[in-house]
Amino acid sequence: MGQSASRYQRLSVQDAGFLCLEHAGLPQHVAILAVAEGGPLHDPEGRLRVDAIRQQLAGRLQLVPRLRQRVLWPRVGQGLPLWVDDPGFDLANHVHAVQVPGGERELLGLCDELCLRLLDRARPLWELWLVTGLDQGRVGLVLKLHHSLADGLAAVQLAGLLLDSTVDAHSPVAPWQPRPAPSGSALLADNLRWRNAALAAALMRLRHPSRLAA
Repeated sequence: MGQSASRYQRLSVQDAGFLCLEHAGLPQHVAILAVAEGGPLHDPEGRLRVDAIRQQLAGRLQLVPRLRQRVLWPRVGQGLPLWVDDPGFDLANHVHAVQVPGGERELLGLCDELCLRLLDRARPLWELWLVTGLDQGRVGLVLKLHHSLADGLAAVQLAGLLLDSTVDAHSPVAPWQPRPAPSGSALLADNLRWRNAALAAALMRLRHPSRLAA
């Protein structure tokens, strides 16, 4: 979502508002909890295949480019915040492993703790926590997504793309290269262009009062 007349991927006013309202006592992210059979996720010695899991996820990021983008806050006069590629993107900063021996009670307690932690604004606004130590060797999957990145329904769809074993993400793709963020002058010009388009649209509506009233 964003400004339709902008050349860049601007956040909508609502999505930017989620970021402005957020503070330590009021996180603005959604979370999804799933529990998977642990066998395929462990090596023969019983260790979690964290690197293999990250590699598997890396092949699916092409399906959701937003997961490699962070929010850039322009200066005054340069318009709403926008999504830009994170030049330092590293899956190790987003896919974590933690051990919590126990069952459902302990898993839910960890979820409460994780959900109280704010996402790092300097990076793409998501995290995936792999929880080991559960009974029967199962692995918990806690996916956190900022509300400006995905609402509840979109979060479920995104989780399916990342975690569904039936999704085909093995087609060859070119190595990912982050695109540079636009300059301040480019953002200023883009914001002026959007404002002019918005003013022209408003004047056009005023010329048709019956349509405006409807």
